[in-house]
Amino acid sequence: MKNYFHSSILLTFILKLAISSPIGAEEVINFRHLTVENDGLSESTVYDVYQDSRGYMWISTDNGLNKYDGYSMESYQYMHFDSLSISKGAPRYIFEDMSGQIWIATSAGLLNQLNTETGEFKRIDPLVIPNLRLNNRALKLKQLPDGRIICPMNGYIVLMDENGKNLENIKIVADSTFKKEFYENLITITEPEHTIASIANPGDDVDITEEFVINSQDSIIVVLMGEYDLPNKNGRFDYGWIENGSGKKIWSPWDLDTLKADYAGGSKSNRITVEKIKLIPGKYYLRYISDGAHSGAEWRMPPPDHGEFWGIGVFQSLPKIKLSREKEINQTNLRSNAVDIEINEDGTIWISSRRGMIHFSIKDGVIERYKTNYKRGLGKILPDPHEKNYLWVLGNDDVPGLCRFNRSTGMFKYFDLDPDKSDDFVFEPNGLEFMNENEIWLRSSNNGLIRFNQKTGEVIRLKQDRDNGNALRDNRINFLYRDRAGAMWVSTSTMGISIYDPYYQKFGLIPYKQGLIKNSFPNPNISNMGKHPDGSIIFNAGNDYFLFDPDKKVLEKNNFDFPENYLNGDFTTSGNIAHFTSWDRDIKTRVVTKYDLSDNKILNQWAYDRNNPETTVWGWPIEEVLYDSREIFWIGYVTGNAIGAKIKDSDIFINWRTDLSTFSGKDLELAEFIQKVLKSLHGDIPKTLFEDKEGLLWFGSGNGKLYKIDIENKEIEKFFHDPKDSTSIPSGMIVSMAEDSRDNLWIGTWPTGMARFNKVTGKSKRYYEKEGGLIDNTVNAVIPDDDGYLWISTKNGICRFNPVTEAFLDYYYAEDGLQSNEFLFDAAIKGLDGAIYFGGSNGVSYVEPENIFKNPNLPMIDISAVYKDGKKIIFGKLGSRSKMLNVTYKDRGISFDFNGLNYTRTMKNRYKYRMVGYDPDWIDAGDRRFTSYTNLPPGEYDFQVIGSNNDGLWNDKPAEVKVTVFPPPWATWWAYTIYLILISTAIYLYLQYVKDRNKRENEELRKTEELELARQFQLDLLPSNIPKLPEYEIAAKIDTATEVGGDYYDFFEQEDGSIYLVTGDATGHGMTAGMMVSITKAGLHGISQPDTKDIMNQLNTVIKNIDLGQNRMALNIGHLKNGSVEFSSAGMPPLYMYNSKERKLKEILQVGLPLGSLKAEDYKSDVYDFNSGDVMIFLSDGLPEATNIKGEMLGYEAVYNCMLDNIEQDPETLLDTLSKLGENWIKGTMLDDDITLLVVRKN
Repeated sequence: MKNYFHSSILLTFILKLAISSPIGAEEVINFRHLTVENDGLSESTVYDVYQDSRGYMWISTDNGLNKYDGYSMESYQYMHFDSLSISKGAPRYIFEDMSGQIWIATSAGLLNQLNTETGEFKRIDPLVIPNLRLNNRALKLKQLPDGRIICPMNGYIVLMDENGKNLENIKIVADSTFKKEFYENLITITEPEHTIASIANPGDDVDITEEFVINSQDSIIVVLMGEYDLPNKNGRFDYGWIENGSGKKIWSPWDLDTLKADYAGGSKSNRITVEKIKLIPGKYYLRYISDGAHSGAEWRMPPPDHGEFWGIGVFQSLPKIKLSREKEINQTNLRSNAVDIEINEDGTIWISSRRGMIHFSIKDGVIERYKTNYKRGLGKILPDPHEKNYLWVLGNDDVPGLCRFNRSTGMFKYFDLDPDKSDDFVFEPNGLEFMNENEIWLRSSNNGLIRFNQKTGEVIRLKQDRDNGNALRDNRINFLYRDRAGAMWVSTSTMGISIYDPYYQKFGLIPYKQGLIKNSFPNPNISNMGKHPDGSIIFNAGNDYFLFDPDKKVLEKNNFDFPENYLNGDFTTSGNIAHFTSWDRDIKTRVVTKYDLSDNKILNQWAYDRNNPETTVWGWPIEEVLYDSREIFWIGYVTGNAIGAKIKDSDIFINWRTDLSTFSGKDLELAEFIQKVLKSLHGDIPKTLFEDKEGLLWFGSGNGKLYKIDIENKEIEKFFHDPKDSTSIPSGMIVSMAEDSRDNLWIGTWPTGMARFNKVTGKSKRYYEKEGGLIDNTVNAVIPDDDGYLWISTKNGICRFNPVTEAFLDYYYAEDGLQSNEFLFDAAIKGLDGAIYFGGSNGVSYVEPENIFKNPNLPMIDISAVYKDGKKIIFGKLGSRSKMLNVTYKDRGISFDFNGLNYTRTMKNRYKYRMVGYDPDWIDAGDRRFTSYTNLPPGEYDFQVIGSNNDGLWNDKPAEVKVTVFPPPWATWWAYTIYLILISTAIYLYLQYVKDRNKRENEELRKTEELELARQFQLDLLPSNIPKLPEYEIAAKIDTATEVGGDYYDFFEQEDGSIYLVTGDATGHGMTAGMMVSITKAGLHGISQPDTKDIMNQLNTVIKNIDLGQNRMALNIGHLKNGSVEFSSAGMPPLYMYNSKERKLKEILQVGLPLGSLKAEDYKSDVYDFNSGDVMIFLSDGLPEATNIKGEMLGYEAVYNCMLDNIEQDPETLLDTLSKLGENWIKGTMLDDDITLLVVRKN
C-alpha cells in the first residue's frame, strides 16, 4: 500500500506538469546536469548509464568508463601497456550479471569483465573466430536463467559462460543453403590436380588477372564466390568473370542474371555460383575485383560456410561427381540479425529484427515468427515493468512508430507518435524507457525527447534550451535510463547527462544570471515583490520591474510604461492597486506612482517638491511602503529614520512637521492621529510595515521596537525588549511579521530569532537556533502557507514550522535548489496560487507547498572500502555481499568507507554507524562517510552502517562487515592452558625458590657483613691523621668501591724529620685484600732499611714467603728527605711530579712486578729533587681505569690533563678536583674499584 501511495503521488505530480500541454507541444521541465567541468565526467559524450545491484551508477563515455556514487566520479580508461585496463574502443553497453560482475562492451567489438573490488578488467573476444573482425560497435548482453550470457552480434548470437568463455556461436542463416553433400563434392572437384586456374582468397582492394589455356572442348566447372547484394543494382562488391584472349567477357553471371547467385551462408550478401560451361581451345583470363572490406583475407562480416571458395576458379569436370543443387530449408534458423533481445523467465528469447518479432529457443531454434506492420521491421525492446506480458518495441518505417507486443497472444498494438499529423513533426526514435506506469520517454539522435502517455495518447516534446540552465541541453540523445529512485538519466552526445528527478527540485528558481539566460534576473538582491491580480508576481531587480508567470515559468521585464529615466524601486500592491516608487534621473527627484494593474494605467503620481517638503513625498531613499485597507499609503525612509503617510483622496504626504490646517472633519481627526503616530515613531528606522486581518497596523523598527497602531480607536501601543522579562519581544531588529489563525503575530528578527507575539496579552515566546529548532537566529521573513504552516527564511536556509505543535518540520538549504542559503529581510510573498517566493542575492526561490513530495526512496547503503593498517582489503573477486574481516594483534587499526546511494541531493544524505559488541549505541556521523577503530579487544563484532536520504528517510537495514579480532598467541585458550601448567610449575618453583632465596639471603647477609667488616678493616688500616709537617702540605683520601678493594695509603715519620709516603693496591676484594694490606703495613713497620729499594726487596720476600696464592700487592714508596724524594714502585701507576720552576708535570713510571710475584725480583729506587712549590701526586689505577655507563675508561691522559690544569690548587682542593673528575665520569653507574689519591706540596 505504501509503494502504491508513493507511485500515485509521483504520477499525479508528473501528470500535473503535462496537463495543460497540447499534444505535440514542446515543454521545459527541470533537469539537473552531470558535466565534465562540475562533476568529473571523463567526457561529454555519454552512451550508456546503468545502476548496479549495490546502487552505484556506471556511465560509459567516449573517454572511458565512470563510476558515480553521487559525490564523485571514478574513471576507468584504456591504457596501452596495462593489460588489466579496459580494452580499447569507447565503452558502450553496460550490464551486470547475476553474480554482480560488471560487463562493458566497447566500440571495438570487445567485451570487458570488471572486478569492482580490484578495478581490474578481463578482456574478452566473444566470437573467438580466426580472421573475423566484425563491426560490432553496439554489443548487448543479457543473461539466461541458467547463468549463460547471450550476446547478439552481426551474423551470430554468441553464448558464453559467466567468465566470458565462448560456448557456442549460433549463426544467422539469411536464406536456404546448399546441403552438406554439395560442398563435399565441390571440395573434390577443386582439388589441385583438377585445377586449371584459380584466384583464391584474393584480399582487399584487388584487381587480379590470371591467364589460363584450354586445350580441349571438354566441359569445365567454374566456381565463383564473393559479395553480391541482390536488391542493389550496383551490389557487386567482390566478384569475378572470364575473358577471352582479346579481353572480352565471355562468362560473367553476376552482371544480369541474379538467379545464379546462390546464398553461401553467413552474411546475406555472401554468394556462390557453380556452373558447368564449354570453352573452345585457346587462351583465356580469369578476372577478380574486390572492395576494401569483407574479403576472405580478414572477414568484417559473417563469413560464408565454406570461405575457402572465396574467389574464382576453373576446374576439370568430373563426370562421376554430380553436384546436387538441393538446398537446406530449416525453419528453426534465425534469418536476420537480432536488433534487440529480451529474456523470458523460461529461458526463451524474444528477438526484434527487420522481419518482425521472433520467439527463439537456444536449444530448439525459432519457435514462432510474428509479422509486424512496419516495413523495415522492429527496433529496441523495452519490457513493461508494470505488466510482464507486454513488450514495447520501436517500429522502423517511413513514419517511425511505437508498438506494444503481447507475449501471451502474439498481438501488436500500434501507437501513433504524431496523431495530429503535423507538417513539422520530425522525430526518429532510437530508444525508449518507462518514466512511470503511464508515461514512456522516447529518445532520438537529433530531435530531443518525447514524453508519451500510453493511456491518453498525449505526446509532449522536450527539446534543448541552452539558455535555460534547468532545461535539456542537447537534442542528440544516446540513451535513457530510469534508476531505482524514479529519476530519468538522459545521456547526450555533447553535453554530458541531464537528469530529471521528480524529488530533486522542491524549490523553483528564478536565478540571477546577469540576464544571460532566459528567465533570469540581470541584477542581484531581489528584496521587493508584490502580487499582480492576474496571478503573476512582480519583482524589483536593480532599477527595473519584472513579471513572473507561475504557470509558464516565464520571467519578463515590465516597467509598466514608466519613462526610461526612472530608476524604479520599492513598491507595494493591494488588490489591483500598486504604488511604485521611482527616482527621476532627469529632474533628480523622488516619484510615487499609483497604478491600476488590471487596466494597466497610471492613476496618479506625486513627486518631491523641494519648495514644499512638509506636504510632499520626501526625496530620501525608501525603506518600506504599505497601502493599507483604509487606502492610507505609508512610506518609511532610510534617511532621517522617519515615516510619512498619505490618506485617501488627498495629495498631501503627512510627516511629523506637516501643517494639518488644510484638513477638516474626519480627515482632520485621522490626519492628526497619523501625525501623532509619525511623531511617536520618529527616530526609529522602519524595517517592516504590516496590517493584520482586523485592520491593526504593526510597525517593526530597526532598534527592536514594535508599534501597534489602532486607527479606529486612535491608540498607539509600544512593545520592546525587557531583559528581565522572558515574555517580552526579542531585542533584535524586527524585519518581518506574519499572522496566524489564532490571533498570534509572528515576528522575525535580526539576529535574535523568531517570536510568537500574542496580540491580546502582549506576551511573546521566543524561538532560537538549536538542534531540531530554528535553522538560524537571523530570521528574514516569516510567511504562512494555505495550510497554516509557517515558512521561515534566514541567513542559513529555509525551514517549515507548525505553529500549533511548535515543531520545526523541514529544513532546506542551497543543496535543495535554493538560490543560496542567505535570504534578504522581508523579501517574501505568497502568490494567488499559494506558491511562496523568497528573495535573495542570487535570485528568487519559490515553493509550491502542496507540490512538495518527500523522497520515498530508501538509500542503498554500501560499505565501499575496508582498510587494515591503511591497506585496502580485497574480499573476493566480486566483493562478497557477506564480508568478513579478520584482525590480528599486529594490525594497528581498521577503517571503513561507506556510501548512501541516493542521487537526489546527495549532499544531504546522513549516516550512523556502530560496531556491535563494542559501541553501546549508534554513532551519528552526519554527512561523514568514513570511520576507523583501533585497539579493539579480541572478539566477534559486526560493523554496521545505516543512512538516510535527502529528506531524512532512514534505511534501517544496515550494510555490515563481520569483524573477528583474534587475540595474540599469548591470549588464546591453548596459551591459557600452557599458562596454567606454567603457573603450577611456577608455584612449585617459587616455593623452591623461596627456600633457596632464604638460603641465598642468609649467605648474602653473611657476605654483606663480611664486606662491611672488610671495609671497616680496610679503613682501620689507614692512618688516623694526615701528618702536619712545616715543610709539606699533605692530603690523602680513598673513594671506596661497591665491593671493598685493596687500596691503601700510609705515612711513616722519621726522627730525622724525613717521612715515607706509601700508596698500595692489593689484588682481589674483601677480606683477602684486607689481609694483604695488613701484611704490607706490618712489614713496613718491621723493616728498618732506609733505602726504598731495600724496603721493597724485603717486603717482597715476606709476602712471597707467606704465599697468599694469586694475591699480590702493588706499592709505591716515596721517601722525602732534604729537598729530594727517593722513589720505588712495584706494579703501581706512575708517580706524577710537578716542577714549579719549570712549570712541568712529569710522569714517572718504574717498571716492576707487584710484591709477591717473584721472589728474586730486584726493585730499584730513583732520587728526584723536590723543591719549594713542587708537587708530588700518588694514585691507584682506580681513577684512570674508571669506567662510565658506555663501558669507556677515563684514561691516564684525562687524569694528567686534569692535574696539569689544577696543579696550582692546594693539595686538599686538588684532591677533591681529581675525585670529582672520576665521579663525573662514572655518573649513572657504580664505582668498581677503589680510588686512592695522595698529594704532597713542598712549602
